[in-house]
Amino acid sequence: MKIGVELEFSDIKTVDAVKVLYELWGRDPATWHDRYGPYSKPPLDYSVWNCMSDGSLKNTDGTRCMWTLIDPVTKRKKTASSSKGSLDRQNWKGVEVISIATSGIAALMSETQDVIEALINAGATAKMGNFDSVHVHCDLTGMAYRDVAAWVPKIYEVQDILDQLSTKWHKREFFTQEDVERLDPDKFESKDAWWQEYRTKWVPRKNEYQALAYNDDRHRRLVDVGPFFSYKKPYNTVEFRCFRSSKNPEFVCDEIALALALTKTWMNGEQIPRDKLQLFVTDILKGYTE
Repeated sequence: MKIGVELEFSDIKTVDAVKVLYELWGRDPATWHDRYGPYSKPPLDYSVWNCMSDGSLKNTDGTRCMWTLIDPVTKRKKTASSSKGSLDRQNWKGVEVISIATSGIAALMSETQDVIEALINAGATAKMGNFDSVHVHCDLTGMAYRDVAAWVPKIYEVQDILDQLSTKWHKREFFTQEDVERLDPDKFESKDAWWQEYRTKWVPRKNEYQALAYNDDRHRRLVDVGPFFSYKKPYNTVEFRCFRSSKNPEFVCDEIALALALTKTWMNGEQIPRDKLQLFVTDILKGYTE
């Protein structure tokens, strides 16, 4: 099974993080391509590690990557421009690091530790207050869509335990008992029909239920099977959005290992008992450091 991880860090200039990481990877920083807007990723080569700015990342000085920065002259916070040619790109802070997609788990863990250590040594931070997260993608290619849809009640049963590892970001979404009943795969005739219902949420502003855009945060659950169903995504994965970043590489690697264990368990149609899962999570939390 291939997996990939996304690591988020604050309080380091994006361009400085690029220099640190490209030196680590033995690549030329001049070849780096960043986002051209707050949420528009450039095409990525998942055979290599990537890094970029991320408009959701906050910093300890009150700035937000790509949106605001501390003016180097006035030392005051100001609105930042995210245009390609803007000099503001030299001063905003925050970096998202995206791993290779690989079945070489041991190598991925080792490289993840190297990335974290390099960034922390360069001044980056990983804080719950800044909502720095770790997202883990596990490949589900070859699985029947009904089998993946059947994971919803399994995720629902343990999402509260997994949330103990999250950043408590206010936009994190959970499955409800209504979702479990509504998303019973036996009620749908096609993968697309189920995916549309998965994205359907009550929109108070319009006073109606509406199928939201494929990347709308309001349907991206704490453990999200949406990427498997989305025709907009270039991969067929489950995304674990329930983990926080840390300056302790071992803590992050434990989170990755937990995501992999849960995925394998659900693929086998099984479930880790709640008491056993709670012990795993409690043990992982002992290694958390900001």
